[in-house]
Amino acid sequence: MNKNKSFSILNRWANIKFYHSSLQCIKQSPRTQKYLTAILLVVLCYTNNAIASEDGRFTVTISPESSLVHALEGKEADIKELKINGIIAQSDFEFIKTLPNMYLIDMSEAELDSELGNTIPSNIFRDNAVISNIKFPTNAKEVATAAFENMASLTDVVLNEGLKNLHISAFNNCIKLSNINFPKSLESICGSSFYNCQSLTSVSLGKNIKDVMDYAFNKCTNLVYVRIDGDIKRLGEHAFSQNPLLKEVYLNGEVKTIGKLAFKDNVALMTIRSAARYPQQVEPNAFYGVPTECIVEIPVGSKNKYENMYGWKSLNLTETALEEEITVSEAGKLADECYGEKMLGSLKITGPINGTDLRYISDKLIYLETLDLKYAQIVKGGVLTSIWEQNGKKKMQYQMVSLTEKTN
Repeated sequence: MNKNKSFSILNRWANIKFYHSSLQCIKQSPRTQKYLTAILLVVLCYTNNAIASEDGRFTVTISPESSLVHALEGKEADIKELKINGIIAQSDFEFIKTLPNMYLIDMSEAELDSELGNTIPSNIFRDNAVISNIKFPTNAKEVATAAFENMASLTDVVLNEGLKNLHISAFNNCIKLSNINFPKSLESICGSSFYNCQSLTSVSLGKNIKDVMDYAFNKCTNLVYVRIDGDIKRLGEHAFSQNPLLKEVYLNGEVKTIGKLAFKDNVALMTIRSAARYPQQVEPNAFYGVPTECIVEIPVGSKNKYENMYGWKSLNLTETALEEEITVSEAGKLADECYGEKMLGSLKITGPINGTDLRYISDKLIYLETLDLKYAQIVKGGVLTSIWEQNGKKKMQYQMVSLTEKTN
């Protein structure tokens, strides 16, 4: 008999014996009942038993000595929703692929086995036609090539914070994918990662993003809004082309190069924001097919530079100083909420800020002219006026209830 299977059977027999003896005590004392119930839950959890409800929802904790197949053998057809705790190995992924009726898999409280190297394996759910909802493990850093390609029913994906790279064709041709978050940790989206994801409507990439490669979001036919806050080395060829409903593109960081045909045939595109004071290199036909009415918002004082750069001079360039209102919930986190740093001319802040935020405003928002802190609260340090005087910004206008330092 298989060693792991024998171990699983012994575990179950131990559980039955323990549960039976526990019941005898439970009859004698209500107080003992509470303690034993808690102990039973822990034991059942760590010995890898599946907990099932009538509507097909299963929760499994995988112990290091066992696997999903041992916990769920014989129940494969009953599983509709599966929540996994513990450590997920390659063999567990292989088992998940065989479940005929499962549409939801929640790994948000699980971790990938060390042998997987923090990587969702390549092709692991490719061509799966049943799964619609996926939540990622907590320690995933990479999604290997074509891991979720051609998943015909996939609609919702929750990526974990800490994920860095999506490799080639990661979600290629997931035609129903409409809801996916892009964590702040994400650095690279490789070629065709979201090619032909026809139900995707918006893309917002954080400040750590460095690469959006060829055909990454090509033929996302319902895509309306794109926002990229990071400093991109190169926006790949056809990266956002052939998206007929795309209306707004905000490039809030520095983009070194915009590749050939990157925005080709986006016939509804009406607004492009480029926060770079020195225009990006634009390869041939990057904006081919974009309407001539499209307004390109650029920083104040940079129009001459854009007009002298190939690829930009034929567009409708408009110098713009952005006005932004930001509500922060935690002091020291203003940088996470702020975007378009090089174009901000006016900023209103509501909520707690501290010396870290004030330094960020001083060092990064270099063209800011108006700062409204009437509804902000300064906590844990920093005198606003001294920071501005150090940087020669005595003309800065600001409103405050009080400059008195407050503490949490």
